[in-house]
Amino acid sequence: QYKYQYKKYLHELYRKYPNSKEAFLNMLFNYKQEDVWGKEICYQLNQDGLTLNPVVTAGQQAEMFNIRYKVFCDEQKIDFYDEMQLSEEHSSNSYLICLKGKAIGCVRYRELNGEYKIERFALLKEYRGKGYGKLAFEFLINMLIDSFNPCTIILHSQLQLKEFYNSFGFVEEGHIFKEVGIKHILMKKIIK
Repeated sequence: QYKYQYKKYLHELYRKYPNSKEAFLNMLFNYKQEDVWGKEICYQLNQDGLTLNPVVTAGQQAEMFNIRYKVFCDEQKIDFYDEMQLSEEHSSNSYLICLKGKAIGCVRYRELNGEYKIERFALLKEYRGKGYGKLAFEFLINMLIDSFNPCTIILHSQLQLKEFYNSFGFVEEGHIFKEVGIKHILMKKIIK
């Protein structure tokens, strides 16, 4: 069912934006896929098989889009075209959150004007409330700090998730705004 919908949406995108297909395929095939030892990159988050895997193959990209479609489009009723913006995908570092090899969530970050913006953090409904998202998010923050310190990490938090991000040291900045019809607030964590 989802495979058909993705094909339909991609065909519409390709028709509307002819250059998007080439950009999308270039993004998939030009991303570094293996570490120096020839094994797929994978970050172990706990001893129970929870990992954070860079999205490097077309199959992983499809899994990520499937998760985002289920969480953002099906559950939250966000329009597919608002959720899927190929220009952003090309400039993003995306990850799958996997449990014993099964993709259960995703997250990405992009560098924007010298800051690192975390986006599209999603966990399938049946895996929420078990600490998986917390472990993955904490790992990603630490990875950004290790790689880019000093840095500023930002995100647009849905209001109901504000306290979750507060627990990682993010603070609200500015006023509440609507993004894709949902109330959000800008949150920041400055690392010196």
